[in-house]
Amino acid sequence: MSHSPDTDLEVVSLKEQNELLRRELFAHKSRVEVLRAELERSMREHEMNLDWKKLVEDSLRASEEQYRTLVENMGEGVAVVDLRERFTFANQLAEQIFDVGPGQLVGKSLFDFVSEVTQEKVKFETQQRVEGRSGSYELEIATQKGNRRWILVTAVPYPDNDGNTRYVLGIFRDITDRKENEDKLEEYGEQLQELATELTLTEERERRAIAQVLHDGTGQNLALVMNLLKQLKLRLDTDALRTELDRSIEVIEQTILSTRSLIYDLSPPTLYKFGLPSALDEHFEKFQSNWGIQAEFFASHSIPALPDDLKILLFQSVRELLVNVAKYAQASLVRGYLYFKENEITVLVEDNGSGFEKEDLKRAKRERKGFGLFSIGERLQTFKGHLSINTSPKGTQVVIKVPFKETP
Repeated sequence: MSHSPDTDLEVVSLKEQNELLRRELFAHKSRVEVLRAELERSMREHEMNLDWKKLVEDSLRASEEQYRTLVENMGEGVAVVDLRERFTFANQLAEQIFDVGPGQLVGKSLFDFVSEVTQEKVKFETQQRVEGRSGSYELEIATQKGNRRWILVTAVPYPDNDGNTRYVLGIFRDITDRKENEDKLEEYGEQLQELATELTLTEERERRAIAQVLHDGTGQNLALVMNLLKQLKLRLDTDALRTELDRSIEVIEQTILSTRSLIYDLSPPTLYKFGLPSALDEHFEKFQSNWGIQAEFFASHSIPALPDDLKILLFQSVRELLVNVAKYAQASLVRGYLYFKENEITVLVEDNGSGFEKEDLKRAKRERKGFGLFSIGERLQTFKGHLSINTSPKGTQVVIKVPFKETP
């Protein structure tokens, strides 16, 4: 059986097409297998991603819960405010501090709780946070229930991803009790200072009274007895009696001198008759005479009349400083200065002695012995004055400054 050429060509063509289809089918199956493998891998990864996502979400929820538990139980008010001081978050204790109910602090402004003057302070602190600085400050607030409270604010800037501060984290602590105790202590301190001043004045009045009694009574009686003895001496005939009388007169003269010295030590009359400059000038002369240390005093001509309590304190202070020089400084020269300038009284005492160690001053401060440097400094606080000390092996300088406004 014979085939035509056309039939043979068709058979060959069909075989070629079948082979081509077979190859394409094989290639397609291969691609399907690859796609199936890729799909299975993708599905496995997706399942893993779902598991990872769930794990992350669970971890985030746990962390958030731990954070919330920590914030709610840390014993401090915690809040977040924006740069307009508007609360965007507040824990329960913060709400209690500001006297608001649950959830009522969010949306309110810190400015709602402070005075206009305090608002300027808050604005300044907010600017510090904008500039990236943390800080702490005290703030007085007035709650909507009318309660006034003091709070300690610790503020930390809360930057965004670009590093710009958008919010501020604030930690609030109620320090009202502490501030009230501080105010009470300050009040008690002022009362103690007033009592100390009154005690000084009372002591000085008693000294003046005793000195007056010694001057008007004992002193004058001794002077009278001495005059009588001198007159009696003129009428005596024997030298032996005159000698005994001379001894008696000498004893009385010494007693009179001692009485005058006691009167001066108790209450120097010059301080009340002529004022502080004259009293200090007299005291420096007396100091040089008693101790053999060269003493010089200088006072400006513009010293105003001072009230008794102030001039007593300044005189006693200088007297104590000179006693310290005599006992401890090993000085050969001491100078004192008194001047008034720009509504301030200044007293300066300096010597060329050996100085002293700071530890000696600290020890004296702890022991609080007598009317020493520490006591001077404490009593000066009554007049808002202060004492400064500069000491070295070449000498010591003590400066007392007291504000004083001269009345016209």
